[in-house]
Amino acid sequence: MKLFNNIKKSTMKYIYKYTFILLPLVFFLISCEDNNDPEDIFEKDSTERLNEQEKELSELLQSSEYGWKMTYFTDDPRYTNNDQQLGGWTFIFDFVDNSHVVMVSDFSNQTLTPNESEYNIKLGSTIKLSFSTKNYIHDLSDANNAPSSSLTGKGYKGDFEFLYYGQEGEDLIFRSNRFQIEIRFQKATAEDWENISENIETEVILQSSGELQLEISNNGEINVYDLAFSPATRYATNIDSTDLSFGVGYKEENLKVIKPIPVGDKLVTDLVYDSENNWFISELENGDYVKIILGDPILVSDVVNDYYFGALAASGHPINESSDAFIDIFLEARELASAETGLELYGFFIVPDFGFIQYIFLDDAGNDTRPNRLISNYSVDDSTGTLTLQDGGWQNATGESFGNTLDGFHDVLFNSQGLRVAPTGTFYNGGPVFYLISNEDSSISIGTNGILY
Repeated sequence: MKLFNNIKKSTMKYIYKYTFILLPLVFFLISCEDNNDPEDIFEKDSTERLNEQEKELSELLQSSEYGWKMTYFTDDPRYTNNDQQLGGWTFIFDFVDNSHVVMVSDFSNQTLTPNESEYNIKLGSTIKLSFSTKNYIHDLSDANNAPSSSLTGKGYKGDFEFLYYGQEGEDLIFRSNRFQIEIRFQKATAEDWENISENIETEVILQSSGELQLEISNNGEINVYDLAFSPATRYATNIDSTDLSFGVGYKEENLKVIKPIPVGDKLVTDLVYDSENNWFISELENGDYVKIILGDPILVSDVVNDYYFGALAASGHPINESSDAFIDIFLEARELASAETGLELYGFFIVPDFGFIQYIFLDDAGNDTRPNRLISNYSVDDSTGTLTLQDGGWQNATGESFGNTLDGFHDVLFNSQGLRVAPTGTFYNGGPVFYLISNEDSSISIGTNGILY
């Protein structure tokens, strides 16, 4: 009897146990039968959430009276595994309606003029802001628009699509689509639109310096390092300590570095221009500081009096550090000239004081032909570092035999807005290296070496 009672109790226990298991299962199955659209369970909430975020972003983009601004360091070392090679570029956006945006940028003089294009907000796994038709932001994302040979095929490493991650205070937080670099949209002001050209003036201050040095004072100990600055990439290479190399972004008489400069346990990211002492400086509360010391400005008038410019397609020559935009012009001219004359373009010399540009062409045997394109006049502007050349036509029939094959060169070299002469602080064959940068389109930069007369 005791055994029977134990069996009975055990049986009842299992009946109760499985009843509690089966009842919820029955209710679950009934619930599933009543719902003929299982996607509603799993996707409806997320879709609604994305739609709400899309509406939120659209309203936010149009809510700021003067739009939004960002400084975009395209290979910010905090988010990329590769060594930094580039500085930062500032953009200001005015989202005028649900599909149109007006923007300016300090990418070049050309991008200071407001330009309208289209944008849209895309729904996916997250919300994506896409600048869908060409505008200044695409200068950074074009892989064929590299500022130097080391970036060929990469361009400026930028994006034109940005993933939306919400707000932080009044800032809008995005990440670039390719490299997931965090970018902040901050509310712009009327002064931002008016003063963005001041960023270019800061660039001229930095570029016109004969020498650059980084000076760090930490607890009374001062260390000084030589810098080589590339105007095309906005990157300063520390010749003495590569760990202290950095890219810069420009503000009105200010520099911003995204890779902080360490001073003891402090980090410096912003430096202010001191015109009296001719340096950019960040002063810390304890008396420590960071300075970027500018050398005496290199005047274009002095450069032109002392040097002429060489650009030759030789291994190791600075021309190889020219921008992709110029390399394309060079290769097109080479192809046209070869088809017209059977000769291959090798390079050129710009000789303002002697009044000509001399091109060098080679035949299959290595013999050279050197037609001269005359410079009828030239002028310099030391305040902007600009050299302007006036076209005097071909010197003789030898040059005329090349017809219009070099028009692409002449459109750049004889442009009425001139060429900005930017020293780099580096040398080739004992002479200083200069970039000649088109004032009309700064994506065109020519690496040249200075040759003493």
